[in-house]
Parts: sequence; structure tokens; C-alpha cells
Amino acid sequence: MSTLEELVIEDNLLGGPLPRNLGRLSRLRRFLASANNFTGTIPESYGRLTNLEDFRIDGSSLSGRIPDFIGNWTNLTRLDLQGTSMEGPIPSTISRLTKLKELRITDLAGASSSRFPDLLSMTQLNRLDLSFNTLTGSIPDSIQTLQIDNLCVTN
Repeated sequence: MSTLEELVIEDNLLGGPLPRNLGRLSRLRRFLASANNFTGTIPESYGRLTNLEDFRIDGSSLSGRIPDFIGNWTNLTRLDLQGTSMEGPIPSTISRLTKLKELRITDLAGASSSRFPDLLSMTQLNRLDLSFNTLTGSIPDSIQTLQIDNLCVTN
């Protein structure tokens, strides 16, 4: 499967940990695994998936912190981590995702709070949902420079 570019397994009853070997799929551009029953953390091997453009794994029971290696996914245009059991804070490496058009990270578990992430370099961002993440501080003025059509920030 070394030439696999898209893996779409949404809306199934798949469970258990995410397969570590998927981190070897260097050509993978889309990984859509929403609405399943995955548990555990996002494997470290996924940090090598530098061709990812679309990563969606919302509605699962993933846990642990959002990994810093997400910043390696610099080709991402969409990132969905909604309704999981993952914990904050949102890593600062997210600011490296300058091609993002849609960012949805919601419902982070735990008492760990974080400041509003730095989105200034995400000039293509038009949809943002950071609901229920115990964000602290204020929404930065720099967000006005972005062309966001849909903004949702709720605590």
C-alpha cells in the first residue's frame, strides 16, 4: 500500500488504536476516519505524514494530548479533531499550518487551558471552530486580518 494517497473509513464501527504502520504511507494526502470508535493516541509515526492535506478523526474516543508533530503537516488544508477525548492545550506548532482553510478542534478534555492559538500565518483560513477548549485570554486583534467566514469560539 505504499502508493496509497487516500484512506476514507468514515462512519464505521472500527475501534482500537490507530494503526502505527499508517505512518509509513508517505504519499497519503487524505485520512478521513471520523465517526468510528478509535481509542488511544495519535501514533508518533503519523508525524512523518508530511503530504497530508486533509485529516479528520472527529467523533472518536482518542485520548492524550494533541501531538506537537501536527506542525509537520504543512500541506494540510483541513484539520478536524472534534468531539474526541483528546486533551489540550492546542500545540503552538499549529501556527506552521499556513495552508489551512478549515480548522476544527473542539471539546478538548481535561483541566488544561491554553491561550488562543497563533493563526496569523494562516491567511487562507475561512472556517474556524475552537469551541469548548477552555481557552484563556482574549481573541487576538490579528484575527481581523483573516478572511474567516465562519468563526465559533465557545467555552
